Amino acid sequence: MNKRIKHFLFSAAAIGIALVVVVFVGRRAGIEPGLPALTGLSDNAAIVIDKVRQTAFRDGRTQWRLKAASARYIDSSRRALFEDIDVVFFASDGKRVHLAADRGSVDTASSDIDIQGNVVIDYDGMTLKTQTIRYQHAGRTLSSQTTVQIAGTLFSVLADGAWFDLETRQTRLGGNVKGTVYENIRL
Repeated sequence: MNKRIKHFLFSAAAIGIALVVVVFVGRRAGIEPGLPALTGLSDNAAIVIDKVRQTAFRDGRTQWRLKAASARYIDSSRRALFEDIDVVFFASDGKRVHLAADRGSVDTASSDIDIQGNVVIDYDGMTLKTQTIRYQHAGRTLSSQTTVQIAGTLFSVLADGAWFDLETRQTRLGGNVKGTVYENIRL
């Protein structure tokens, strides 16, 4: 009888350890890998959040609305770092400027946004593509110092950089500007 109890306890302990190992390994396999653009920053992160939304207001008007797959807030630099970012800027004429990119960061003191990686902006039937862009909240401007490609139904433009004012809706292109204008020609 004593031998049976020892065998039972030993078997129960072995099964318990096996379950713990299976659960631990199974849970580790289900954890998504870290975000490559934010590697090393999570140690300094005060807050890490999935599926985040943030809105900036000024004088009772919505200036921009941001959605992201994840965010990390770095307290020491007062920056929020976002992955898989989607931002809607509200222009003075009420139209929306939609931006999507791989990642971005918001300076929580100024509400300025730096955006990087496969940046695509859609506005009023036009699409702008670039690798980096900066939103300056104080002046309500978007600017890029990297190559931009802008396309609409009747034109396409390539330039070394671009600047867009959300209040006046003026656009400036800089450096090696090349473009094509398409016309509907009827014979």
